[in-house]
Amino acid sequence: MQPVLDKARENDITSNPDPAALFEAGPAVFPSPAGLGGCDQKERIVRLLLDTTAFELADQRPEKFAGGHRGKARRLLPIRNRREDIAWAKQKVRWLFAQAGVRCPPIEVVLD
Repeated sequence: MQPVLDKARENDITSNPDPAALFEAGPAVFPSPAGLGGCDQKERIVRLLLDTTAFELADQRPEKFAGGHRGKARRLLPIRNRREDIAWAKQKVRWLFAQAGVRCPPIEVVLD
């Protein structure tokens, strides 16, 4: 697990200006074994739980999307777990694991 966390911190957007840096390695990204979805006794990541919300997009287009920071409760398109966001996030997570030299576990999307 540690090599993946180290790579996430190395590619942290708050401290790395490189365009490849696209993770925010704070408590919301890999906060704990439980947040990772599960670890075994050897601290290997055995699955990941993925949940996406495009807050910035919702804030930019509040008339179209629900779920932004400024959004009002009304019938709008959902901005959470959109197909294209899930595909992008899975690709980036797999890239992160490959950079760390760790096999990427199954990625499960969080559904409410």
